[in-house]
Parts: sequence; C-alpha cells; structure tokens
Amino acid sequence: MEGKNICPRDKSQLYLVLEAEKIDKLTRATFSYKCPVCGYRLDVERVEISKSNNEIVVKRIFVSEQPTA
Repeated sequence: MEGKNICPRDKSQLYLVLEAEKIDKLTRATFSYKCPVCGYRLDVERVEISKSNNEIVVKRIFVSEQPTA
C-alpha cells in the first residue's frame, strides 16, 4: 500500500484528524493521523492564531513524530 499512512501497531489505515480549540485569545488547530482500531496517534502539524497589538499572528509548528496513545 504505497502512499498510504499505515498504523505501525496493527497495520490499519490511519485517518487524518483535525482538532481545533480556542483558549482565551488563542485559536489552535492540530493535524494528526489516528488509527480507528487501536487509537495510535501521530501529531503532524499545529497552527496557532492569536491577536497581539492589533496584529494577527499565525504560527505554523511541525510536531515531532512521537505516538501519543
């Protein structure tokens, strides 16, 4: 299955998940791949948007490839 994202634990297909949250003046979106079978999760990228001194600040953060489940 070349080009597919496969779970390293059980070889199921990983699905792209987008989670967004708002904390005070910060909005954060996290892009992850998640296994629907075992719950393995691979965080790929995080985007943070905030307002500072009448400016909008956008930070794009690439997350290390460490499992979280």
